[in-house]
Amino acid sequence: MNLSFRSQSVPKSIQCSGELSFSFESMALFRYPGGKVRYTDFILPALFKHAEFSNYAEPFVGGGSVALAMAERYPTIKLVLNDLDAGMSAFWDLVANAPDPEFQELGDLILKTRPTVHLFRKIKDSHPTGRLGKAFRSFFLNRASYGGMGVNPLGGKDQTSKGKIDSRWGAQNRLRDLSQARKLLAGRTKVLNEDFANVIRLSHEKALMFLDPQYYEAGNQLYKFKWTDADHIRLRDALKDKTNWVMSYDDHPFIKELYKALAYEMKVKYSLGLNRKMMNEVLLFPRLEFPTEFNPNVGVDGISDTPRIWIKGYGPND
Repeated sequence: MNLSFRSQSVPKSIQCSGELSFSFESMALFRYPGGKVRYTDFILPALFKHAEFSNYAEPFVGGGSVALAMAERYPTIKLVLNDLDAGMSAFWDLVANAPDPEFQELGDLILKTRPTVHLFRKIKDSHPTGRLGKAFRSFFLNRASYGGMGVNPLGGKDQTSKGKIDSRWGAQNRLRDLSQARKLLAGRTKVLNEDFANVIRLSHEKALMFLDPQYYEAGNQLYKFKWTDADHIRLRDALKDKTNWVMSYDDHPFIKELYKALAYEMKVKYSLGLNRKMMNEVLLFPRLEFPTEFNPNVGVDGISDTPRIWIKGYGPND
């Protein structure tokens, strides 16, 4: 296989280089701590700066909001979506590649399901082996749990909290988004269930990647797969000889030490249990100059949009 491949609120339409304007109503199929569904209009201009790529890949596709936006913006490119979580991989593979009857069956399951605490426990304890079962399990647990983490049901076991277990289900809206996602991905998407390094290794100069790895500071509290420092270093090493990528990360000293890259700040909110937290996140670019197509005025509310160099020796006066 050869893969050729947060600021606060951001305007719905962004101008790039005074020419390109883009507006995308992000789909919220999944709910994730640190998910990018609210930040696609901030991230997309950074990806648009890359020209002449034939394929687009996400080694950590997760909820897929950026991938869907790119699929809409570039209707002829091929896409490679990867997730180490077998359920998430099954979901995207079903949406993009399943025969119509199987896709319809997923929609029917969503439409007829009424989330309850009993059903939550039953599905959480299940271990489906087929693509449809895995896809539905991942979707259900995400939509019916705190923060989309699939651990505790929304509303609590006694349903005494403010948000009940079915408050984020919205079956009709989800079916609409599912249909739109299928239209965007069908016939041009390969879905993998691999380690990120395998996806990165197979890319070449015509491949564009967006990477959204788990946070360094809070990632092991938020996500299923636990990372050590070695995993973050392994990701850095996998990208060393690649140039056409953009990556989001939490703004942490350890990450700053790893990457000799330009950074663009954004602020994001994520949920951890019952709490919502504001944190700094950055977009990293493997360039020694800031991309000229990136609009320097997309930030709002007094947030600085001045690009900064992290590693000494890469500044304008070094």
